[in-house]
Amino acid sequence: MINIGPQCVSFFPAGSRESSSSSKYAVVVFVHGESYEWNSGNPYDGSVLASYGQILVVTINYRLGILGFLNANVDRFSKAPANYGLMDIIAALHWIQENIEAFGGDPKSVTLAGHGTGAACVHFLIASAAVPEGLLFHRAIMMSGSGLAPWSLVGEPAKFAAYVSHHVNCSPDLPHQLLLKCLRDKPLEDILSTSVRAPDFGNAFGPSVDGVVIDTGEIQQMDGTHYSDYNGSPSASKPSAHIHNTLNTINAILLRKLAINKLSKYDLLVGVTRAEAYFAFNSEDVQYGIEADRRTKILKNYVRSTYSFHLNEILATIVNEYTDWERPVQHPINIRDETLEALSDARIVAPAVQTADLHSADHRNSFLYVFDYQTKFGDFPQVRR
Repeated sequence: MINIGPQCVSFFPAGSRESSSSSKYAVVVFVHGESYEWNSGNPYDGSVLASYGQILVVTINYRLGILGFLNANVDRFSKAPANYGLMDIIAALHWIQENIEAFGGDPKSVTLAGHGTGAACVHFLIASAAVPEGLLFHRAIMMSGSGLAPWSLVGEPAKFAAYVSHHVNCSPDLPHQLLLKCLRDKPLEDILSTSVRAPDFGNAFGPSVDGVVIDTGEIQQMDGTHYSDYNGSPSASKPSAHIHNTLNTINAILLRKLAINKLSKYDLLVGVTRAEAYFAFNSEDVQYGIEADRRTKILKNYVRSTYSFHLNEILATIVNEYTDWERPVQHPINIRDETLEALSDARIVAPAVQTADLHSADHRNSFLYVFDYQTKFGDFPQVRR
C-alpha cells in the first residue's frame, strides 16, 4: 500500500512471467464507482485479474462527497478548481507514469477503467483539457456508466454548497474566495455533518463545471439559464430549468467536436449488465414485485427528475414501450422487471451505447459488451420471458 497525497494506491503485481525479464507489464488503473459520495478502492482485490491477465492492476482512492466535489462558485464561466476528486485521479495517473516502472509496469501501456460513477469520471477525464492527450493513459474502459448519463454531472452545485455554508455559518453571499476561506477555517467534522439530501435520480455532490477540469469551452448559456440564477439560499429553486440546463451542459461538454475527437484517440471498451437499475427497488419490491400504480409512481418521479417538457407524453411512451401487451394480466414480478428494464436503459444502457456509437464513428477500436450471466443464487432472480 502506497500513499501519495490524498490517494491511496494498491498495486497487484502479475504472476510469474514467462517472457524475458526485460519485458514490462501492461497496467490497468481501476476507478471505483457506486457513488460520488462513498466507497473506496480498497475492497477491490485485483490479484486474480493480475495473475490471470499477466498485467499490473492499480486501484486508487480519491476524495468524494463534500471534500471531493464541493463547488460554491456561482459563475459557471469562471475558472475555479472544484473537481478535487477528479484532480486526485489525475495526480494518481501522473504518479503512475513516474513510478510504475519500478513495479514492473509499462507507463506507455496504461488502461483507465471505471465502473458506474467511476466510468463517468473516466469519460470526463478523456474530454478534459487538464489531461494531456494520450500521455497519462492510452485506453479506456467504461463499465455500467458514461458521462452522457443524466446523473453524471451536478447541474446546480452552488445550491448544495449553500447548504454546507449555512450549516457552518458561512454566508453564501460572500465573494467566492472569501467563502472558500471561511469554509476552510471550519472544523472538518462540522462540514461533514451537514445534512444534504440528494435529488431523486441525481447527486448533491459530484463532477460539475469548474472551468478547469470540466469546461464548456466557448459554449455559453445554451438555454438561457445560468448558475448565478440560483440566489445562494437553500430554498427550493425551479427544478426544471436546472434539469434542462444540466442535460444541455453535459451535451456541450461531451458532444462538442473537440471532446469527440479526444474520445476517438483512445481504444474504448464500453459495457453494461442485465440489471443496471437494481438498486431503485427495495427488498420487498425484489421479492414480491410491484403493482402498476407503484411502477407509475417510480417512472413519473424519474421523468420529472430528468426532463423539463412534455412529461406526461414521455411517461406514457415509456409505459407503453416497456409493457408486455400480449399478457392479459400483468404479474407484479413482470411489472418489476419491465420497470427495471426501462430505468436501466434510460440511466445506463442508452448513454453507454451512445458513447460507443460516437467512438466507433471515427473507426477506432470500439468494443461493447453485455454481461448477461444470471447466477443461481443472485440477489435479483429475473423471470426469463
